[in-house]
Amino acid sequence: MLRRFRRMALAMVAGVLVVAGGMALAGPAAAAPARALPRQGQAIMFVIDGVSVPELTAVPTFRQLARSGGLGLMTTHVPSGPANRITSSYLTIGAGAPLADRTSLLVRLMARVLSDAGVAVCSDPPGPPQNYIGGGGCAATGTAAAKATVVRLTPPVGSPQARAAALRRDAGVVHSAVAALGDARALVMVVVPAPSTSMAQRGDEVTPLIVAEGRASQLLPKPNGAVHALTSASTRRNGLVANTDVAPTFLGFFGVPVPSDMAGNPIRLTSAAAPFGLYRTELQYRHIRFPIQIVELAFVVAAGVIAIATLIRLRSQRTITVRAARWLRFFMFAAVAYPIAILSGGTLPRLTVLFAVAWLVLLSAGLGWLATLVRYPGPYPGFGFLGAVGLGFIALDLFTGGHALRLPLVGGVMFDGVRFYGMPNFAISPLLASALFVAAGLSIWWGTALLVGAAFLAGLPWFGTDIGGAATLFVAAGLWFGARRARGRMRPSIAGFGAAFVLAGTALVLLANRFLAVTPTHATRFVAEVGGNVSTFFGTAAHRLSVGGHLLVSDPAVLIPMAGVLVVLVLAARRPEPLRQALRDRVWRSLIVMLSVSALFAYLANDTGSTAASPAFLYGMAALVVPALAVFEGEPPPKRRAPPRRKPDQRAPAADAEAVAVGAGIAATSADRAQQARRRRRKRGRRR
Repeated sequence: MLRRFRRMALAMVAGVLVVAGGMALAGPAAAAPARALPRQGQAIMFVIDGVSVPELTAVPTFRQLARSGGLGLMTTHVPSGPANRITSSYLTIGAGAPLADRTSLLVRLMARVLSDAGVAVCSDPPGPPQNYIGGGGCAATGTAAAKATVVRLTPPVGSPQARAAALRRDAGVVHSAVAALGDARALVMVVVPAPSTSMAQRGDEVTPLIVAEGRASQLLPKPNGAVHALTSASTRRNGLVANTDVAPTFLGFFGVPVPSDMAGNPIRLTSAAAPFGLYRTELQYRHIRFPIQIVELAFVVAAGVIAIATLIRLRSQRTITVRAARWLRFFMFAAVAYPIAILSGGTLPRLTVLFAVAWLVLLSAGLGWLATLVRYPGPYPGFGFLGAVGLGFIALDLFTGGHALRLPLVGGVMFDGVRFYGMPNFAISPLLASALFVAAGLSIWWGTALLVGAAFLAGLPWFGTDIGGAATLFVAAGLWFGARRARGRMRPSIAGFGAAFVLAGTALVLLANRFLAVTPTHATRFVAEVGGNVSTFFGTAAHRLSVGGHLLVSDPAVLIPMAGVLVVLVLAARRPEPLRQALRDRVWRSLIVMLSVSALFAYLANDTGSTAASPAFLYGMAALVVPALAVFEGEPPPKRRAPPRRKPDQRAPAADAEAVAVGAGIAATSADRAQQARRRRRKRGRRR
């Protein structure tokens, strides 16, 4: 036992040293470059509120600018805070990072970085909210060689005719400002920080963004030609950019390095066509989002109720018919396949309520039916088959660019500005459960290797880029190795293996995101910001773990799925009837326990903890019900009969004779032994 604890301690120390070494290596790489003179040029940002893509592109001047440069759909996600949506949107654009606090040190970060580099920054007219992006008045800057100007246009209001007339007047202001630049090197951007109220009501939450760069005299005289799409390293999707990308684009025009505090990346032009089809997809998704989520919630509630009712029935009567068991097993397998159907929503050619519901039902039912037929290694072949399907789907989609996972039918899509690429938090539990189901049919070493590979798939910058998901899978790998090594017995060393795996594995993933990523990720900036300060690293990690507690306070509804995960954990650990015989397989019992514990860790390790952990409830309940069905399927209920009462005078004669004979034999044997003892004493007396 002492040797095992020594190994566990050495593994944890090694993990800490790996983290510390990685942070130390990241420190010099994150140092700010030497200051250089900015590139000359004139950059103008025209900001206008509440304009949709069709409205802006219908105006000839704006469409000509889009032909000279490109058009993109800009996400308008901003953090919640005391400021209103408009103010938060301007603060976010000016800081290059999600911001809602006007007292933050990041306010007007773009303007301050440009000013420090020697670029004149001004806003026209001066005052809020445009000064959250730019600087003061433009009169003091004069005709600087390097100048950035933020111009706020009049937002259109009223009827469609009045809005069109207001946009034509704004187009005249844009045309005059661009013409006044002459033949200077110029960057012209038309930014819509936030949608209007009517746009938000109909689900149109992305706004148009136009970027054109070149000689000012050549930007407008282009009445014909194709409109191309914009993109950035933040989204990795043609036609889609983030509102945090505006500030880095301005800095890049003047050759000013982007500070690590900015979350965005410079916008670039692509050869792809204008994202009008992507815009229609966004509208379709907004229209079906609420009814589809209601359908999903109803299915999860129904699955939970059926699973609980099945366990209660088995506990009370300890029997179930073969026909009912087959249908319940099929429904449990369909519930396991349901998250995969949700994640594959991005592959649908059309997004309508009928089409999406049919897809969810048919795919879940089809996979559930196949799971009842196939043969697969492991204690329960159906789970192994569904695990292989889920693991293969997620891996294939991530290897091919993650197109399906960008638009899951559960929310948190790329249009929300939450997860543009890689693996969404909702996919953490499906990946975790799928890997565990497959590992249950493998040896201890191959199963652990599979879980470690799934962790790297979730966290490496070329695939999932989900640090919280990678940490969750590393915890599961360590716990699985420890539990299998202990043959299913709960020992303290299991927690040590989990801690060692998560420390070492997460450190490797962070270093890969820092030094091996082709394009920067949020993990790249995290390591760069932490630098060589190890205490800052652990402070940031502790703050991330505390997010789950804040979610409980702000939204108590997240307790419902988490309570379900806790119930699954308790049932698997204590094994009350009817699970005593059903969970006699220690490997399967360890699987359910590790799934529940890892899901609880996922809740703490991710900023959307309930989204990451709640699907584990479906997997856990199915993993409990199916073994119980296998044990009690078709078994007749035990008959409870009281022992018969017999009167003393009605005893059987044969039994009485047998009892008398046995008693006589015992008495004769005792008498013989006593007589032999007396004879031995007499002989000893004569010899004396």
